[in-house]
Amino acid sequence: MMWTKDDKLKVAERLKKIRNKSRLSQEKMAEILNISISAYKKIEKGENNLTIAEIRILK
Repeated sequence: MMWTKDDKLKVAERLKKIRNKSRLSQEKMAEILNISISAYKKIEKGENNLTIAEIRILK
């Protein structure tokens, strides 16, 4: 299944809410997910997708 732009933006918005509620920086979230800060910022902007592995880390 391909993600639509709307899907990506919904995930991005939810991820940002989780991060803010947890009082984590983008840098810390990138570290937790084992990805670069630039990759994380693209996910939060809705430009990239989380992988299944990254979603599992967030559980």
